[in-house]
Amino acid sequence: MKKLNIGFLAIFTTIFLSSCISNNFAIKANEPVAILSVRGTLNVPWLEERDDDYKDLDGMITNSINKIFGKNNPEIQTAQDRINYADEQFAYLLETNMGITVVPKDKIINSKQYKAITPSIFTFSDTKIYADNYKKIDEIGSQKTKLLLRELNAKSTIFVTFTFNKKVVEGSKLKGQITASVTMDVDVYDCRGHQKIMDTFTADSSQLVEILKTNYDKDALVELFPEIIDLVINQFIVKYM
Repeated sequence: MKKLNIGFLAIFTTIFLSSCISNNFAIKANEPVAILSVRGTLNVPWLEERDDDYKDLDGMITNSINKIFGKNNPEIQTAQDRINYADEQFAYLLETNMGITVVPKDKIINSKQYKAITPSIFTFSDTKIYADNYKKIDEIGSQKTKLLLRELNAKSTIFVTFTFNKKVVEGSKLKGQITASVTMDVDVYDCRGHQKIMDTFTADSSQLVEILKTNYDKDALVELFPEIIDLVINQFIVKYM
């Protein structure tokens, strides 16, 4: 479902920004933009802790096995829907709130140059999941960028990575309250394939979920993510609009 984040005007209260490569690159002056991949973590581990229940063993356990291990865990079973939502919202909010032209996803994935892209062998160990129909890529190099943008009649490319976490904000895991947290990494390349923006945005949900003796309502937790996804996207928009 496409929706406009009602907290758009108040996002500065939870914004935490990293430094970017260039403060002079204007996305508005480099549209249309082509979003080439949106990916995210399968699991929702405790923030700043290794996910002992669903660890990926440094990439050697596949997402399929993780899904089997977590077949009764809503945090894992909703992972694909969560990243698909993030993909849809990123494009929608860029157009709605930022006022820039985004190349339709269907046009990108059906283009000759995008179809010709071969993911790097290093993506073998990438345990992140990708939004539907995207190739497993996080950059494509200068020459491929030029050829793809020429075919799409676009001027810049964007790659987005989401990290989903949960954390204790009051008390402890034995008795307390937890919240959902989202980190979004955005990489933007110009028409020559040169990286112009590398930035990170983080936000937590204002709503809390009770935890008692390490037990909590996982369904309630995952329902918090859509709002936070919108929030971090709008943080990006406010900074670069």
